Amino acid sequence: MALEPYPDAMLAELPAAPPGPEARCPMPQSIELGLIAALQHLPPPQRAVFVLRDVAGFETAEVARMLQLSEPWVAGVLRDARVVIQARMPVADRDRAPEPASMGERLLVRAFADAFERRDAETILCLLTADARLSTPPGPFDLRGRKAIAAVLRNRGVCPDGPSVRLIHTRANTQPAFGCYLEKAGATVAEAHAILVLTLAGDRIRAITRFSDNSLFAYFGLARTLPASMG
Repeated sequence: MALEPYPDAMLAELPAAPPGPEARCPMPQSIELGLIAALQHLPPPQRAVFVLRDVAGFETAEVARMLQLSEPWVAGVLRDARVVIQARMPVADRDRAPEPASMGERLLVRAFADAFERRDAETILCLLTADARLSTPPGPFDLRGRKAIAAVLRNRGVCPDGPSVRLIHTRANTQPAFGCYLEKAGATVAEAHAILVLTLAGDRIRAITRFSDNSLFAYFGLARTLPASMG
């Protein structure tokens, strides 16, 4: 049987296992503390944009209106702020996956989604660990290392067919995941394309696993199509 993503929502239906030693050793919250400390290294404009965009969750256009600045300026400042935040994360936390739904996880997942929807290969590469893996089970496509992944992303692009990409957040195998939809020019709907599952390590992504069977969308409560975007 091929490996497939398992919706987190269905994990609640499984019988509970007896608590092991790890139940007495909760994960530390140092990743969140590291982010708070890293914010102090941002100049006021970067800090304002970062907090509004990546912490409060406002869209780029909304932040631009609030600050009475252009969207390209906000996007550029946000990219610079993310670089500083990632560089200032404590070394001890860089290999530990952030807690589910924590600030660390939300920031990293949101940065990936933004870059993926823009088809921004360079930003995606910056979010990967040096030993990152990109695979498409059950197929043979399996790349290991940022250098190998970079060659594919730069030569073929994030989405070689050219349609717009839309990601809908979900969870699979206790990890952040997305339903990926493709919207061709002039189409009235965006169509289900693949399930993407991320494996995180500190403030980076260690693996991206792509499941191309779009029949899996139903298990995650995701529609097979979405209304076409206005833009």
